[in-house]
Amino acid sequence: MSLALVEAIAGSERATIVARELGVADWSPLHDSNDFRLNTRYVLTAARNELFFWSHENVGIPVSPGVDEIALALVADAWSRTYRSQAFAVSNSQEPIATKRGLVLIPDYVAGVSKRLQRSLPPFGSEPSAHALDWALTQIADSYGPATAAFVALQMEYRQSGTDFAPRETDR
Repeated sequence: MSLALVEAIAGSERATIVARELGVADWSPLHDSNDFRLNTRYVLTAARNELFFWSHENVGIPVSPGVDEIALALVADAWSRTYRSQAFAVSNSQEPIATKRGLVLIPDYVAGVSKRLQRSLPPFGSEPSAHALDWALTQIADSYGPATAAFVALQMEYRQSGTDFAPRETDR
């Protein structure tokens, strides 16, 4: 949707440049939300994840100066949509951090100090911003199973090709 807005404001050429910078290979303003409908399978996944409250986790996402705030937002949003986890920014200190594009971020926790984090994610690397969502969905599938990753992808209206957790045609 953001790229469609860039296209409407700055034109097709600029939208294509921004997409390339973010690592988005294919995009179109013709996104069809009807491809992402909630069905019984997803409702059962959400209910199971919410009801098993004893398995809920606080997940730490490492941040440091220069962190890609778009990638961080995608990873934090994905993990916080599992109905099993809540994501938090974790740094080596409580000092404000300047992100890649100049946003100032105050970490939620200091690494190694808080006992409130049950899981710490590895750094998500230096790939283009948009690839962080694929990375997060893979981490979620490895941690909570492909059904939870599919549920997160559905909520974000994201189709990750080549995975077991992309919404399927039969899910319509």
